[in-house]
Amino acid sequence: MIKHYIKSALMQAKADPLFTGIYIAGVTLAIATTLAMSMIYYIKIAPIYPEVNRGETYYISSMSCKKPNFERQSFISYSFVKNVLKDIDGIREVAAYCDDNNNHGALLPDGKTEVKVQIKPVDDAFFRVYEFNFLQGSPFTAEDIEGEVKEVIMADQAVDLIFGKGAGDVVGATITIDQTDYRVKGVVEGASPMTNESFSQIYMPIAISESERTGDISDKLLGNSIAVLLIDDDEADNVRS
Repeated sequence: MIKHYIKSALMQAKADPLFTGIYIAGVTLAIATTLAMSMIYYIKIAPIYPEVNRGETYYISSMSCKKPNFERQSFISYSFVKNVLKDIDGIREVAAYCDDNNNHGALLPDGKTEVKVQIKPVDDAFFRVYEFNFLQGSPFTAEDIEGEVKEVIMADQAVDLIFGKGAGDVVGATITIDQTDYRVKGVVEGASPMTNESFSQIYMPIAISESERTGDISDKLLGNSIAVLLIDDDEADNVRS
């Protein structure tokens, strides 16, 4: 019976090759699209490097502050992350980063050529929430963030782009970004651009704005940060309440 079906299919293909070609192309495209969408869906939700804690990860990206005759909604401030969220019982870890969509220029060692790089300002807890593999150096410390040191952590792809492949140990080297010199503190194994919460080419210490230091309560609550919270499953309901 199977041989009969195969023989009939071959005869149909010979009788109408155009229809057969269109049919095969359509089936192939459908299968390829399904596989591609499945892969994208998997990358977006599965616990993959470095976002291995996705099942326990929560985000706070904005809040609204109301005053008499005034209402403002914005990203949260780093002060709110550090002084409020970190004191809530049940939260295992709290990190912060800025969603920086600006283009930044990094100067190559020749001192003349500039390349565009993606920057993500982060705090010290960022590298505890996202489990990056450090190839060289070490992550930021709390003291680095408070002192706003001029240091960066680079993805290995950015090292190849700026210093060249086979550059070796670049910890302690100087890199110029937007006309400002930074010292390389560490190098991590780069993430996929599809893991957009953690991906960047270069990470630098998150800046604490002057308004957060000296402003009123609304200024200290609102800023340009996004909070990343690690919460155990058995604590999630308690934290929400």
